[in-house]
Amino acid sequence: MNFIKNCKNDFTSKYEANNFRDLSLDVIAGEKALANKSYAPQKARLAKAKELEANNASSKEIWDKTGWYKDKDSQWKFEINAKGGELVDNFDEIMKRNNTNIKLENILIDDELFSAYPQLKTINISYGKDTSYNPKTRSISLESRLDSENALNHIYHELQHAVQQIENFATGSNSNDLAHHTLSYGEIEARNVERRLLNEKLRKQHPHLTSELNPKIQEQNIKDYDKIENINEKIENEKQKLKDLEYRYNDYSYSPRYTPDIADKMVKRIQKQEQNIQNLEFKQERLKDGNPSYWTGEQYKYNDDIEPIIEFLPQELTKHNPTKTNIDIIKEAKEQGLSVKETKDLINKTMTTKNKENHKKDTANEYGKSINFNLNNSTKKQELRKMIKDKLNPKKRQRYC
Repeated sequence: MNFIKNCKNDFTSKYEANNFRDLSLDVIAGEKALANKSYAPQKARLAKAKELEANNASSKEIWDKTGWYKDKDSQWKFEINAKGGELVDNFDEIMKRNNTNIKLENILIDDELFSAYPQLKTINISYGKDTSYNPKTRSISLESRLDSENALNHIYHELQHAVQQIENFATGSNSNDLAHHTLSYGEIEARNVERRLLNEKLRKQHPHLTSELNPKIQEQNIKDYDKIENINEKIENEKQKLKDLEYRYNDYSYSPRYTPDIADKMVKRIQKQEQNIQNLEFKQERLKDGNPSYWTGEQYKYNDDIEPIIEFLPQELTKHNPTKTNIDIIKEAKEQGLSVKETKDLINKTMTTKNKENHKKDTANEYGKSINFNLNNSTKKQELRKMIKDKLNPKKRQRYC
């Protein structure tokens, strides 16, 4: 908490002066993003940050001078700028036309994010019952009610969970226990990304100042929760009034004093009451969508123990990408401009054992495609086999990556 108090004085001016990032849409990234050559300057800043930490510099000083911070999950982090992060114009059409096997790169324009984490391009996204990220299948599910008008912040929330898996940050929660979900540090971080996306002013501040680590953010969540509860009470009261009006109208319909004019007035009152209820429900929905953390206010209001819960994914889900093939890795390496040696190191770190066994087979197929052979001709088939054999023979010193 001392870090939060100390950060507030002159953080913004110093940080903007250092120009560590553009103040745009943010995703919290880590050291694996530095594999891309465009992030080379961040390597020096990280080294400086670690040096400052070794010299007992404060977290605030490290952040001011480098743009990096060591988070509660003991991971070094910085913010990348999601330049132009936006949905494609025909997002709704794509999602409705083909609700399965849609790749993220087909619906999201975000060169900066994909440059840092090329593997995010191939994440599957589809409509489902709720909004969530599945680390086993590397897929995002969106509530069917979400469209181009309100889906972006939810997508970035789930993308932060994908980055957490890649970087082995503290993970989010799939628990049905609302208290656990609220206090899960991975969820706190993802909600912070979503909150900063929705409010441009927050992007100028240190991530800890805008997250639920800050008591003031917790207090704001409690206020949002109280607003929702008050609207709920109003809606229930208005619904009861509507029932009373409908009962009186039905009773009057059989009355000997019935006249069309009075009945018409009663119908209009019923319609007005229905409109009042719709307006309140719309206001309630806007509050929910406008603040991704409103429902956490209940936990911060009534629970005494609000210490963040730090958990990590099992090693098998973070050691390698379970759905990535060697060809995916090779393409990513090409995009990043990696050398042959760097590509092989990347393959060894990220590929599964099965993919390693099939590396020569898949590489041969990729090489065959690259030279556009017509395999219908048996002679050309033999030529291709010989060329591939030569290509993959270590003695020939001709390696393909």
